Amino acid sequence: MQSKILQIDVRLRWNFVRIAALALCSWMIASCGVVHSKPSQSVFVIDGDTVQSDHHHYRLLGFDTPEVGPRAHCAEEDALGKRASARLHEIVEAGEIKLVEHPCTCLPGTEGTSTCNYGRRCAVLLSHGKDVAKTLIEEGLARPYICDGEHCPQRSDWCH
Repeated sequence: MQSKILQIDVRLRWNFVRIAALALCSWMIASCGVVHSKPSQSVFVIDGDTVQSDHHHYRLLGFDTPEVGPRAHCAEEDALGKRASARLHEIVEAGEIKLVEHPCTCLPGTEGTSTCNYGRRCAVLLSHGKDVAKTLIEEGLARPYICDGEHCPQRSDWCH
C-alpha cells in the first residue's frame, strides 16, 4: 500500500513539474522580443507609421506609409500620407490599443541614433489585439515593409 502511495506522489510531482515547465515556456514565447508595453492613453500619432509615447518616437514595424509635407515626393503621396495619418489617429482614439516595443533592425550599436530609424525606437501597435499594420495595409493606406536581419528593403515610390 505504501508503494502505491509513493507512486501516486511521484506522478503528482512530475505533473506539477510539467505544468510549471509549460507555463514557463508559454510565458517565454509570449514575451519573446517584447521590451515594453504602453497603455493607450499615452500614445500620440506623429504620422502614418510613427507614434510618440513617454517622450519617445516609435517607428511602427511591418508597414510603410506615404510621407507628408516637404518629405512627400508628389501631391498624391502627400494626400495619401495625410489619410494614413488620420486613419491611425482614428484607431488610437478608438482606444484598446497597446504599444509593444521591439528591437529595431539596425546595425549593432546604432539603435536610438540618427543612423537607425532617424533616432526612433521600434514597436508594434495593436488595436483590439490586431496589428494596425494589417489594418492600414488592408485599407490601401500602407504597404508591407519587413526588414530582414540588419537590412531593410528599398521604400516604394508612392507617386504614379
